Amino acid sequence: MVRTCLWAVVSAGSVWADTPTGYACSMGQSVTVTPADQNALHLEIGDVRLEMSPVPAASGAKYAANAGALTIVWWSRGTGGVLYAENSEGRQVAGLAEECEAR
Repeated sequence: MVRTCLWAVVSAGSVWADTPTGYACSMGQSVTVTPADQNALHLEIGDVRLEMSPVPAASGAKYAANAGALTIVWWSRGTGGVLYAENSEGRQVAGLAEECEAR
C-alpha cells in the first residue's frame, strides 16, 4: 500500500537543474537527487520522480512530498540518506530506501 502511494506521486515533465547525486541503498534501490533550486529537490527512484520541498530537520537536509494520507521524506546527512513514508502524525510507517550512500 505504502509503495503504491509512492508510485502515485509522480511529477511529470519537470525540468531538472544542477548536478544529480546518485545513492546506492541497502535494499538494492538506486536513488538520484537533483537540487532544482533552494526551495525544491527532485528525487528519482526507479521510474518514479518526486518534487520535494524542504522541511525542518534536526541535522542534515530533509525534504518531503505529500502522497495523499502519507508524506514521503528524503533525509540526507553527510554522504548518506534515507527515504521513508510517514503518517499525518509524523511517525515513520515504512522504509522505502534505507542506508543509502552517495556513489
